[in-house]
Amino acid sequence: MQMAGVLLILAGVISKFAAFLSMIPEPIIGGLLAMGVCLINGVSLSNLQTVDMKISRNLTIIGIAIIMGLTTATHFEKTPLNTGNQIVDDVFGTLLTIRMLIGGVIAFILDNITGGATRRQRGFISEMDEEQSDMEEQPTIESNGYALPSCVNQFFLKYSWLTYLPVIPSEREIREIEEKRNKLDIIEKIEKA
Repeated sequence: MQMAGVLLILAGVISKFAAFLSMIPEPIIGGLLAMGVCLINGVSLSNLQTVDMKISRNLTIIGIAIIMGLTTATHFEKTPLNTGNQIVDDVFGTLLTIRMLIGGVIAFILDNITGGATRRQRGFISEMDEEQSDMEEQPTIESNGYALPSCVNQFFLKYSWLTYLPVIPSEREIREIEEKRNKLDIIEKIEKA
């Protein structure tokens, strides 16, 4: 992400790149923004996977945070803040129109001041629980959609400088996948014998 930010800054500064970026059609930019927002929403919802959603306390907190985040931002968009100090109006006027910020702050406050749930029900997992769940939920190589074929992995290991590109798995990940494949091959050979 940092590299993408640097490239976009350079593209904006260098006029030839800026001209190239301005040629990108608006529907494509809209699609990219939509996918970015979907990714952000997906990540935020995946953070709730450890929260016990059977408790009405957690459901209420999530519901209040979503509704208040949406309605508070809409209110401050329609009726701007007017304290008499332009800097305060600008800063809080901007912050109070960011729906995710308002919803997140409300959820954080309610989760920490409202009783009625254990730490585990609130989504906090101890390191021991996390290690056990990681061991139980290790995906197989066949179900790992990001595991490349062995010949491609060997190519990337041969030219390890390619693993520094952001679209290619790291050298460590490739080695781990290949070690798992080798172990599976050994186990299959033992079972056949």
